[in-house]
Formats: sequence, structure tokens, C-alpha cells
Amino acid sequence: MEYRCLLCGDVKFSNRYGVVRHLEEKHSGFRWECQQCTKLFPRQASGAHNDADGKVCKSSFFVCVSPDAGSRGSAARIQLDHWWQMALPGFWKAVPVVAKVQRKQRPSRKDSPPHQKVKLESPRRNTLPSSSVF
Repeated sequence: MEYRCLLCGDVKFSNRYGVVRHLEEKHSGFRWECQQCTKLFPRQASGAHNDADGKVCKSSFFVCVSPDAGSRGSAARIQLDHWWQMALPGFWKAVPVVAKVQRKQRPSRKDSPPHQKVKLESPRRNTLPSSSVF
């Protein structure tokens, strides 16, 4: 199966997880804010990251922020869960992969019989016999 984002059209994924992750990151509008450096991420990050000043931030505490930034924390998380249940299923589609028709390959030069060189004869010139003089 191949999974496609219906909003982008041409974006394809090999598994359901990939398309769901893409939809949450690119189309949901929800962001995750680091509690220590307040940097926003498209998904809940884990581990160290660089803050706005380029310093390493080792915080692993993130808060969900809604697209309109009107709600944060658990209220925004409830909105995200609602988005997952209501909107997400209509944004992607599973499509069976069509097997590509393989073209018949031409034989390689190694497999083909050796070519014979044909010597072309030089064209004969029309010459008048020497006895025919006016």
C-alpha cells in the first residue's frame, strides 16, 4: 500500500505512520513549545535541541500549543486529540501500489553476435574509352 496526503496531492508515504506524521506537522497547525527555551517544534521532540541563541537545550518538557495560540497545555492537547479523530481521517488515503511494467531490455553488446565489417567497393568512374575522340 501507498499512503497519500490529499491536501498536498503528490506527497506519498510507504506507511500510515509517515502520512499521519506529515499531516500533524504540516497541516494541523499545532506546535509543541519547549518549556525551558520556548522554541516551537512541529512535533513533540525528544532529547536535546538548540535554542534560539544556538545553545544546547536539554529540556524534555513540551507543551502543546493550538494553531490560534488561544489555548495551551491540556486544553490544546484536547483540541489536537479532537483533530486526530475528526479531521485527520479525511486528509489521507491508502492507495494500492500499481506494479510498474518493466520494459524488455535490449541485449548488451557482450551478448550480441560480433559485427562483421563490410568493405564497400569504391564506386566506378564513368570514363570514356580513349578511342572515342571527335
